[in-house]
Formats: sequence, C-alpha cells, structure tokens
Amino acid sequence: MLKMRNIPIATFTKFGSNFLSENANYSFFFEATPLPDHQYKQQIHSLIGLELILDVVSRKYREFILFDE
Repeated sequence: MLKMRNIPIATFTKFGSNFLSENANYSFFFEATPLPDHQYKQQIHSLIGLELILDVVSRKYREFILFDE
C-alpha cells in the first residue's frame, strides 16, 4: 500500500535477504552478536548494532526536521 502511494520505506533488519529489505527504498542492516552464556545454556544476542543504527538515524532525522526550514 505504501509503495503504491510512492511513500518511501526504510527497514532495519538483520543481514540477509528478506521481504522487508527487498521491498524497501532504504535498507539498514545490523548484526546480532551471540554472547556466551554458561549459566542458563541459552544463546543471548547483543543488539548494540541495532541500537547504534537507530540512534544515528533518529538524531539525523531530528536534525533534518529542526534545521531544514
């Protein structure tokens, strides 16, 4: 629906090919790094890469909105 109305779409996804990244105008990728966890025996993933991407994009978008007048 958004694509039919020519509304740009940005996605934030893990590395690889998926429906969202293939159909978006702008794709941002992050890697979720597995961290060792010997206590609970389950895999925990660090989302620091995602946090950094979202932080930079949100700050730049706010800068664009505030200073593009």
